[in-house]
Amino acid sequence: MLDFRAKAEQFIKYHHKIAQDGMGARPTGYKLQSGEQEIENYYLTDSQIAGEMKKAAGIQEMLDYLDRMLEPPKPITPKKKTA
Repeated sequence: MLDFRAKAEQFIKYHHKIAQDGMGARPTGYKLQSGEQEIENYYLTDSQIAGEMKKAAGIQEMLDYLDRMLEPPKPITPKKKTA
């Protein structure tokens, strides 16, 4: 479970970083003369930035849900009647 949590937190940081910078980098599929992969920068629109933030929030919501499901249940104490 710890590996899963660490990976999910990396994804959250990634999506936050992309949204914060407003740009990212991706391979083009071509190779440079040196043999390295060619990388191009791309810029996000406002709606794409919002989408990246939503992805990060969704992953965080899933982690929070799992935390709630994995913690031991709290005992239910009956309410005392007042006269």
